[in-house]
Amino acid sequence: QKSAALWRRALCLLQAASDWSLQSSLPSLGAAVSACANAKRWRQAISAVASMAEDSLRPTVVVCNAALTACEKGSSWVSALRLFAVMSRPGGSFRPDAISLNAALSACEKGHQWERALWLLTVGLAESGIEANTRSFNSAMCSFQGIHWQRAVEFLEQLGQVGLRRDLVTYNSASSACGKGFQWEATIA
Repeated sequence: QKSAALWRRALCLLQAASDWSLQSSLPSLGAAVSACANAKRWRQAISAVASMAEDSLRPTVVVCNAALTACEKGSSWVSALRLFAVMSRPGGSFRPDAISLNAALSACEKGHQWERALWLLTVGLAESGIEANTRSFNSAMCSFQGIHWQRAVEFLEQLGQVGLRRDLVTYNSASSACGKGFQWEATIA
């Protein structure tokens, strides 16, 4: 309830500034995007990022990460992947980081888009130059539910091979994928 009121208030303040011919600042736009993210209002977050160009402002990786989080929380994996692609373009003013990657992966997970999560961890990583971390693999593993349980087991093994530490979420993600694939034996192997 409170976050719903905050995003509306933040966007109203931005509109009032525009109506009075006041230029928005990066911190005020960033705060509005974060308020939208907290309220799962991905359309408004993306719109606020897009409005930065109108105000001659360049969004930062932090502001775009807030918009990615809004897409993830609002279950809009398509918008998350589009924004990640824009952030990854060569010659941009900034590059996505591990937080960007993890938000996009989490959006894919929530949208049951395991192929896209796998693409992000392979092609997307190679193109963007981001180093995956344990959370990256965990998010991808969560998307491998049911019939794709083998991929979750492969990821569990790969984590150790690339020197990343497995945590409780890692084991729970692999266990859940195996359980949903009716392969509970694999969880105790």
